[in-house]
Amino acid sequence: METIRRLEKWRTWSLSAKIGIGKWLAYYNAERPHSTHGILTPDEACANKTEPMRSAA
Repeated sequence: METIRRLEKWRTWSLSAKIGIGKWLAYYNAERPHSTHGILTPDEACANKTEPMRSAA
């Protein structure tokens, strides 16, 4: 019985951590501007990224 309680506690904690990390990643990539990207969010910087020019061989 003790093992079942521990597993349930771990499952609840693990799910809570996954949700929290997911929310933080969404904020970090979609809402928080980064000075490295010229005050754009990583999502905006990625959307504005152009393909590098390839040299003719």
